[in-house]
Amino acid sequence: MVVKAAKKIEWSLIEEMAQYMMYGLVFDAFLLFLEFMQSIYGSQNVVLGHEAVLMGVFRFPYFWMEIVIGLVIPFIILVSPLKRLKPLIIIAAYMVCFGVYGMRIWWVMGGQYLQSFY
Repeated sequence: MVVKAAKKIEWSLIEEMAQYMMYGLVFDAFLLFLEFMQSIYGSQNVVLGHEAVLMGVFRFPYFWMEIVIGLVIPFIILVSPLKRLKPLIIIAAYMVCFGVYGMRIWWVMGGQYLQSFY
Protein backbone atom coordinates (compact mmCIF):
# COMPACT_ATOMS: atom_id res chain seq x y z
CA MET A 1 0.00 0.00 0.00
CA VAL A 2 1.37 3.38 -0.99
CA VAL A 3 1.07 6.16 1.60
CA LYS A 4 2.12 9.76 1.24
CA ALA A 5 5.24 10.65 3.21
CA ALA A 6 3.31 13.25 5.21
CA LYS A 7 0.79 10.66 6.43
CA LYS A 8 3.32 7.99 7.34
CA ILE A 9 3.39 7.00 11.03
CA GLU A 10 6.78 6.72 12.66
CA TRP A 11 7.55 3.32 14.14
CA SER A 12 8.85 4.90 17.36
CA LEU A 13 5.28 6.00 18.16
CA ILE A 14 4.06 2.43 17.75
CA GLU A 15 6.82 1.17 20.05
CA GLU A 16 5.88 3.78 22.65
CA MET A 17 2.23 2.72 22.47
CA ALA A 18 3.35 -0.89 22.91
CA GLN A 19 5.21 0.17 26.06
CA TYR A 20 2.01 1.73 27.41
CA MET A 21 0.14 -1.45 26.49
CA MET A 22 2.66 -3.41 28.56
CA TYR A 23 2.00 -1.15 31.55
CA GLY A 24 -1.72 -1.77 31.08
CA LEU A 25 -1.12 -5.52 31.03
CA VAL A 26 0.78 -5.33 34.31
CA PHE A 27 -2.08 -3.36 35.87
CA ASP A 28 -4.62 -5.86 34.49
CA ALA A 29 -2.59 -8.74 35.97
CA PHE A 30 -2.64 -6.96 39.33
CA LEU A 31 -6.43 -6.55 39.16
CA LEU A 32 -6.88 -10.20 38.17
CA PHE A 33 -4.69 -11.22 41.10
CA LEU A 34 -6.85 -9.17 43.47
CA GLU A 35 -10.02 -10.70 42.07
CA PHE A 36 -8.56 -14.19 42.34
CA MET A 37 -7.57 -13.58 45.97
CA GLN A 38 -11.04 -12.24 46.77
CA SER A 39 -12.74 -15.22 45.14
CA ILE A 40 -10.56 -17.79 46.90
CA TYR A 41 -10.71 -16.26 50.38
CA GLY A 42 -14.27 -14.95 50.21
CA SER A 43 -17.50 -16.43 51.42
CA GLN A 44 -18.73 -19.86 50.33
CA ASN A 45 -20.90 -18.31 47.60
CA VAL A 46 -17.93 -16.51 46.10
CA VAL A 47 -15.75 -19.62 46.19
CA LEU A 48 -18.57 -21.62 44.59
CA GLY A 49 -18.88 -18.98 41.90
CA HIS A 50 -15.18 -19.15 41.18
CA GLU A 51 -15.07 -22.93 41.05
CA ALA A 52 -18.35 -23.46 39.17
CA VAL A 53 -18.18 -20.59 36.72
CA LEU A 54 -14.61 -19.48 36.12
CA MET A 55 -12.94 -22.86 36.46
CA GLY A 56 -15.90 -24.81 35.13
CA VAL A 57 -18.37 -23.55 32.57
CA PHE A 58 -16.42 -20.45 31.51
CA ARG A 59 -12.91 -21.86 31.69
CA PHE A 60 -12.16 -21.13 28.03
CA PRO A 61 -13.08 -17.41 28.03
CA TYR A 62 -11.61 -16.81 31.50
CA PHE A 63 -8.44 -18.83 31.53
CA TRP A 64 -7.50 -19.30 27.88
CA MET A 65 -8.89 -16.16 26.23
CA GLU A 66 -8.24 -13.59 28.93
CA ILE A 67 -5.26 -14.86 30.89
CA VAL A 68 -3.22 -16.92 28.42
CA ILE A 69 -3.99 -15.33 25.04
CA GLY A 70 -4.85 -11.83 26.20
CA LEU A 71 -2.35 -11.35 29.04
CA VAL A 72 0.57 -13.77 29.27
CA ILE A 73 1.53 -14.18 25.61
CA PRO A 74 1.37 -10.43 24.76
CA PHE A 75 3.33 -9.64 27.92
CA ILE A 76 6.05 -12.11 26.92
CA ILE A 77 6.19 -10.56 23.46
CA LEU A 78 6.42 -7.03 24.85
CA VAL A 79 9.16 -7.69 27.44
CA SER A 80 11.35 -9.85 25.21
CA PRO A 81 13.55 -8.85 22.27
CA LEU A 82 10.70 -10.02 20.03
CA LYS A 83 9.14 -6.57 20.40
CA ARG A 84 11.55 -5.29 17.75
CA LEU A 85 9.64 -7.30 15.14
CA LYS A 86 6.87 -5.09 13.80
CA PRO A 87 4.27 -7.80 13.08
CA LEU A 88 4.57 -9.26 16.58
CA ILE A 89 3.62 -5.97 18.24
CA ILE A 90 0.53 -5.81 16.06
CA ILE A 91 -0.29 -9.45 16.83
CA ALA A 92 0.17 -8.74 20.55
CA ALA A 93 -2.27 -5.82 20.30
CA TYR A 94 -4.88 -8.05 18.64
CA MET A 95 -4.31 -10.70 21.29
CA VAL A 96 -5.00 -8.13 24.00
CA CYS A 97 -8.26 -7.22 22.22
CA PHE A 98 -9.13 -10.92 22.10
CA GLY A 99 -8.45 -11.16 25.84
CA VAL A 100 -10.71 -8.19 26.57
CA TYR A 101 -13.46 -9.91 24.59
CA GLY A 102 -12.94 -13.06 26.70
CA MET A 103 -13.22 -10.98 29.86
CA ARG A 104 -16.50 -9.51 28.63
CA ILE A 105 -17.85 -13.00 27.96
CA TRP A 106 -17.16 -14.44 31.39
CA TRP A 107 -18.05 -11.23 33.23
CA VAL A 108 -21.50 -10.78 31.68
CA MET A 109 -22.49 -14.36 30.95
CA GLY A 110 -20.93 -15.64 34.18
CA GLY A 111 -23.05 -13.23 36.20
CA GLN A 112 -26.16 -14.38 34.36
CA TYR A 113 -25.20 -18.00 34.90
CA LEU A 114 -24.80 -17.44 38.64
CA GLN A 115 -28.23 -15.82 38.90
CA SER A 116 -29.83 -18.92 37.41
CA PHE A 117 -27.57 -21.17 39.48
CA TYR A 118 -29.12 -20.30 42.85
